[in-house]
Amino acid sequence: MTKQATTGEAKRLKQTGNYRFGSQQVGVMNVWREEAGTMIAQLSIFDPATKKDDELRVRVDDEIAIGSDRYRILQIVGGQGNEYAWIEIAPIAAPSAQPN
Repeated sequence: MTKQATTGEAKRLKQTGNYRFGSQQVGVMNVWREEAGTMIAQLSIFDPATKKDDELRVRVDDEIAIGSDRYRILQIVGGQGNEYAWIEIAPIAAPSAQPN
């Protein structure tokens, strides 16, 4: 499957922060390294209108939906010392309609 191009500016989300994407609230709950060396982030996406709270585990290059928009995970960085872990995400272009 071909990756959709990212559009707009990337956003950095720090662990324990609460970020608003439209009406949705997004938080980075945990970041860790799997035994194979892959960084994983656990996200919480909360919709106040429905009170629905989704938890996702993501890796670099994963695409996720936040509300009606889609984002790609660009980086996942573990915290060191007094610094919190963080992820970087960017909006991706909606797939273009394919002619029939």
